[in-house]
Formats: sequence, structure tokens, C-alpha cells
Amino acid sequence: MIKDINNINNENNINHKFYKINNIYNLLNDKVNEITAIYKVNDEKNKIRIFGSDFVKNNKDKCKIIYENEIYDLTEYFNIKPKNDNLRIILKGIRNITNMSYIFSKCSSLLSLPDISLWNTSKVTDMNNMFNGCSSLLSLPDFLILDASKVLI
Repeated sequence: MIKDINNINNENNINHKFYKINNIYNLLNDKVNEITAIYKVNDEKNKIRIFGSDFVKNNKDKCKIIYENEIYDLTEYFNIKPKNDNLRIILKGIRNITNMSYIFSKCSSLLSLPDISLWNTSKVTDMNNMFNGCSSLLSLPDFLILDASKVLI
């Protein structure tokens, strides 16, 4: 990203400069529309719970799952055997979510949530029980950086 910004500074053609700025904007805008979650893989089964059932029910039409550059409908369980010990899932469409309650409920394989600073939670009104039953979660990120201005207490 820094390299791309430096390229803008070195660009003399205003049209090319605008094009490069627009590309960076689109990349950043796309990033704040996703959640990356990493899950441990249980060798005995290929079925891993990745999202809570209430979250899926409330957001099925708003989000998609991306795994290895393939797009899937939002679902509670994932049935693909990953290539290594961890499953990395990207949830696209979080800028459309208003209810994040039970998002990872009973996801006992959830290990980590890298870089929550990119989560766009400006429309979210409910964050109740987001991590209920996440027994493998190693640590919680600092949620004070999220926009929770519309969350009802």
C-alpha cells in the first residue's frame, strides 16, 4: 500500500494519478467490508462451525464467505478440508450488517480475529453474545477501536 502511495507522488499525468488514487480507495473500501477469522481444524471431521445460527439467520442475504478466492453463501458450518492446520475464512459484506449478536456463538474452533481495526461496524445496533462458547479463542482484540455508536445498551 505504501509503495502504491509513493507511486502516486511520482506520477506526473493527472489522469494516471487519479486512476491510482481511485484504485487505493477501492482497495481500502473493500477491506473495511470484511472480517477475517481463523479456526483450528479437527482432523476427524471436515465440518467446522464458523458462525452462530442466529447471526446466519439475520444476515444470510447481506454477507458472503470467501475461502481460497471462492465465494460461498453465508452458512453456519463449513464443510471443506483446509490445506493446513488452520482454516482462514473471510466474511464479506459487514458494512451491511446491523446485528452482530451471536456472530461466533458456539464456534469452539475459532482461534483468532486478525486486524479488527478494519471492521466497518457503523450500522451495527446489537453486539450481544458475540463470542458465547468460543472455547479456543486465544485472546480478544481491543474492541474499543470499533464504531459502536449505534449499539443499544
